[in-house]
Amino acid sequence: MVLTKKRAGASFVGVMLAVVILSLAILPMLSMLIDQTEKTTMSRDRIFATHLANSVIERLRLEPYSQVKVYCSSLESGTVFINEDEWLNPKEAPKQYLAMVKRFSRAVVITEISPRAGKLEAIVSWEEDGNEREVSVCTVLVDDDFPGGKP
Repeated sequence: MVLTKKRAGASFVGVMLAVVILSLAILPMLSMLIDQTEKTTMSRDRIFATHLANSVIERLRLEPYSQVKVYCSSLESGTVFINEDEWLNPKEAPKQYLAMVKRFSRAVVITEISPRAGKLEAIVSWEEDGNEREVSVCTVLVDDDFPGGKP
């Protein structure tokens, strides 16, 4: 009677086959994870840009239209522009906020509807993956004593 030794464990070919199958399963998930990370970054930038545009509009809405025109320099008849300056970047803002804001360019275009009313458009732009992105928020601003509150 010949005694044979039983082998315990997996063969090298079996282990390699398991590694290949596992790799084929993990690679699509890894690709999906990378893609979702990029989309999350894009969403975060778009949300932050919208926040910046809204904050500029809200800050301007605290003032009557006649006062807002004082902050501006004339570009052409009926349209004025507030460029990025200290007014858009308050000194009291937290350092982390100011560091993130540096990636974004902001401007406000004001189109005069009447001498006491105007359309405000806050435009925030930034570069993302080599492409220029932009978010804009619009509102109408009138003087406090404007008759009927309508331009």
